[in-house]
Amino acid sequence: MARGSGKSFLSSVAFVVALARSVSVAAAPPAPEVARDDTSLPPAPVRHALALTLLEEFGALAFQGVWYWGHSRYGSEGADVTVDNFVANLVSDDFVLENDLFRTNGVGHPIAGAVAYQIPRSNGMSFGASVLASVIASVVWKYFGEWNQAHSTNDLIMSPAAGWVIGEATYRVGRWFAAGERGTFNCLGASLLSPVAVFNGSSVCGFRRDDRPPGMIVLPTWHRLAAELGPSISTFDDGNARVGLSLGLSALIRANARYGGPGSGSSTAWPGQWSAVRGRLLLEGDTIRGTAFNADALVIGRYVRRYAETDGVAAADGWGALLGLSSSFDYDSRQLPTIGWDRIASAGIIGPAVELSSRHGALQLRGWLSATYAFSQVTSLAYAQAASSFIGVTLKQVLQDQGYYYAHGPVSAAVLEAEVGGIRVAVEGRMANFWSIDSDYSNQSQIENNFSLRDTRVFTRAIASAQPLGGPVRVALEFDDDLRDSRIPGTVVRSNERRFLLSLALVSR
Repeated sequence: MARGSGKSFLSSVAFVVALARSVSVAAAPPAPEVARDDTSLPPAPVRHALALTLLEEFGALAFQGVWYWGHSRYGSEGADVTVDNFVANLVSDDFVLENDLFRTNGVGHPIAGAVAYQIPRSNGMSFGASVLASVIASVVWKYFGEWNQAHSTNDLIMSPAAGWVIGEATYRVGRWFAAGERGTFNCLGASLLSPVAVFNGSSVCGFRRDDRPPGMIVLPTWHRLAAELGPSISTFDDGNARVGLSLGLSALIRANARYGGPGSGSSTAWPGQWSAVRGRLLLEGDTIRGTAFNADALVIGRYVRRYAETDGVAAADGWGALLGLSSSFDYDSRQLPTIGWDRIASAGIIGPAVELSSRHGALQLRGWLSATYAFSQVTSLAYAQAASSFIGVTLKQVLQDQGYYYAHGPVSAAVLEAEVGGIRVAVEGRMANFWSIDSDYSNQSQIENNFSLRDTRVFTRAIASAQPLGGPVRVALEFDDDLRDSRIPGTVVRSNERRFLLSLALVSR
């Protein structure tokens, strides 16, 4: 068990107390401009919201604790369960990049962070209060949940940073379902994406009386939801080819009341009013061989528009522009022939985001560009190939045991699309550069070869789609090109995958 002077714990306690005090301020009702500009459905009024938030956060942490200590691997690793070891951990200043399973750090902790964020959000608290609650929950979990292990820096970063983006984006989409008519479909959508808000009392599932004021604006100004299914053919640069099935869900939300509306002016773009979440599974044979999940959410920005005044019958011609700051989360997992699994989990902390949109008669154009600086965990394809040459040499423990490393670097995304008469053409791309973090690993003092690693991923996509007769069914032809480059000293691994997809999608817009 690591030793420390106690300063780290006392500093953390002071930090948590300061955050807790700020919750009462951040949880105050939003300013009139926020309420006027934001078209998302607010949660049902909750009595004693702060008390309920604390109770639900405690329940979520207790559930995590039951799983953690009941799981043989985690309950048996680390320090012995004694009072002395517990106290020693509380005053320890030992913070490390741990060597847990990829899915635990890259999937489990972001989901836990999203739950911790959605609990206060669903109790009517603000964006700021919800982020603070997620941070507090992560700190409490590190000190009192998995106290038998050294404090993991990666969890304290990944849980709240990825959690708020996932939590806000899914919360926004869940509120879209909650704004609909009562019924199984809307109840299921709201329950899956914003479950705490439904549990606390949502009329969409019939748990409470629908007492929303008549004429209340609850739907986003602009949205696009799609569920797609279709065959895929993937080819690789080593000559392998696979036939599979692609299943995808996606949602884009623009919840600013002035978005694309007639008139001119500028307004503040508040957290989450620009949100997106997308997920896709690739089934090849009878196995899932590819998973992709992406979410992004606006932190703050300014929206400017110049649209013609209309009589309300026809959509106004003009343009709009957003300039702001956004955050993102990306998870990609793909089984590559002869190479193995490529996995990446990346929390884009913050960076600039720009959207330009215009309408000219039936023609609509939209462009999106964002770039964030990210904390990531990356599977090294180069190390996987060269691992045998390092037998007997102590490396970063997480790399040697799990095949991935912790990294930092820029992650960017771009979209350019045009639509006219139900025909849409779009080009999308994501690029990520990762450089290894070479310090603070759990076995740092024993590392004999602390070489640096570098990875690059470039994912591009071209889509042409049509909605016959303007109906809810969209037919799409898609071409993807995925480039992967992985490097360690003396070894370079490159992979190029090309994929064709033909899909049918149900679209709501």
